[in-house]
Amino acid sequence: MSCTLVRSSAEQLTAISQDPDILDDLISLSGASRIEGTDIRRTAAALDLGKSFDGLNYLLNDGAMMGDTPLSFMYGGRPLTEEEYGLAPPLGHAPQVVKQIAAALDPIDAAWIKTRYDARRLDEDDIYPNDWTDDPDGGLQWLLHSLAACKGFIAEAALAQDGLVVIHS
Repeated sequence: MSCTLVRSSAEQLTAISQDPDILDDLISLSGASRIEGTDIRRTAAALDLGKSFDGLNYLLNDGAMMGDTPLSFMYGGRPLTEEEYGLAPPLGHAPQVVKQIAAALDPIDAAWIKTRYDARRLDEDDIYPNDWTDDPDGGLQWLLHSLAACKGFIAEAALAQDGLVVIHS
């Protein structure tokens, strides 16, 4: 399982609702740069958080899968279609919501993540990829890389007044 965030215009969000195959054109991760030591890949238009997304979402939402805050963006959002794209229908966030997500992520830093990270708890709560206690320090570093990549990607999208598509595959 992985989670890919894709920048899109408001018009593209509407078009995806009518033709989910448009996502193929937006996602092209073939020329993506990889963050060293992780499965996180990035292009200008897409960020593939790899398997780290579930742990990051868990920490951002204090153990809840979803919430009513902008920090639940990986599982929240408006379904763009009823058709699955990957493992579920793609979720969309309008440009004004992306600004809220960026603002909510802005104060979150490594110290904040470290106070919430507990590898044993992540494993006990069955948070994917379910091997946090195998290398607790490596897991923490992985999540810190994911947070930095996610914050930067979403901040750039907000600045450009882009929307966001969330794909679980």
